[in-house]
Amino acid sequence: MNKILSVVQAFREHILNAGSFVVLRIISLALFFFTTPFFISRAGSEAYGRLTLLLLLFNFVGYLDLGTGYALHMRYTRALIRARSALSRYRMLSRATSFYYIMFWMAIVPVLIFSEEFSLLLFSSPDYSLHLKLVGICLGFMLLDSFLGAILKAHNRIYQTNIALFLFDVFRNAALLVGGLSQGNLLQLMYVITGGTLVKFLYSLSSVIGTEKTLSWLWPQLNRRDFWLNFRFGLPVFGTSVLGIAIHNIDKIVIGKFLHLEGLGYYAIAADVNTKAWFLVFAINSSLYTVFVRRHSQQLTIRPLMLVSFSGIFLVSLFYYLPLSLWAEPLLTFWIDPEVTEHAAPLVRLHAIASILYLCTAVLYGLLQSQGKGQRLFWIYAFSALWLLFLFQILPVQAGIAGYAWCYILLYGTMFALMLFALFWRSVPRATSRPGSRTLLLS
Repeated sequence: MNKILSVVQAFREHILNAGSFVVLRIISLALFFFTTPFFISRAGSEAYGRLTLLLLLFNFVGYLDLGTGYALHMRYTRALIRARSALSRYRMLSRATSFYYIMFWMAIVPVLIFSEEFSLLLFSSPDYSLHLKLVGICLGFMLLDSFLGAILKAHNRIYQTNIALFLFDVFRNAALLVGGLSQGNLLQLMYVITGGTLVKFLYSLSSVIGTEKTLSWLWPQLNRRDFWLNFRFGLPVFGTSVLGIAIHNIDKIVIGKFLHLEGLGYYAIAADVNTKAWFLVFAINSSLYTVFVRRHSQQLTIRPLMLVSFSGIFLVSLFYYLPLSLWAEPLLTFWIDPEVTEHAAPLVRLHAIASILYLCTAVLYGLLQSQGKGQRLFWIYAFSALWLLFLFQILPVQAGIAGYAWCYILLYGTMFALMLFALFWRSVPRATSRPGSRTLLLS
């Protein structure tokens, strides 16, 4: 018993981080499986497709800081490991704060000014201009929240970022209920989501203030050298993120813009059912990411942690994706309308394969990021973007909407192979070869 208690105490931080993620995401998943069919039954598949396009901009949030969040997390984590003085750490945060204040307005203002143009681009109509203005406000506050999240992650307080995300999920599911009750009024739905964004930001802010025990870091300090250091270090990650936006969202944009919104609704439902299980793997990855950074800084092995992450993927595949693929029709019929099931079920099976491959790439992505190998990730994503565009010219023509899912199966398989190679590729000078020659080492 004492041995068990000692193990729990030793891993208390990781158990709290991963456990909170799993528990809160299960609750969020239960809410999703209740609110989504309610919204679709009241508002229809086309409204769900429109909502998918509206919320696409939310995927841009993590990339609007130009890679600074990644650089800040790495630098601040190392500052904590090396026991830098509080004054030095707060100076680092204040300089980052000035940058995020600027980016807050740069995220909001373009969307507010060009909301009508964005509405025409996404919906071929100016009717969603006000909706997109609300999205722009959400983007600004979510950008500030990502800055706060980087600070909490550096302290390995992942459970607090999990709670913040859960609060937003509650509001997002409440928005679906409001949208369903109003027969698909997406404007009312966006007001609720905007409220959730503000609540999430205020919780994160209070959490960071409680952790740092001071408000001094909120006062901005402009420093060009510090800004350039963060930008240069984070630039490859920013480039990777920009490409990631295109890679992970272009299918929905193409289907909604050039095919039909009802088809996008079926496609989005199939994708959403699969992505809801990602949290089980992300629970492990998010709780281990700061540990990866620490161990890499201390030159310790990461193999046991890799085993834990891939074991999580295996369990999710066995107990979620396999049953979902085998019994897609009855499971979806129990959840949503049979007519929707008929179109979505074949896509569910394909998205299940793509999801498993994506989760494998997510593990390697985190490992490469934690080791500062952002440049390698950038070139992998650059090649992958071109590869995806090539696949789009072939498979959708042959298989229709299902062809887009097949494109992502081939894409994520390729990315996994490239990332695995990049993870273990080292520059090692040899006595018998030219300096800078490369060889493949397992370390």
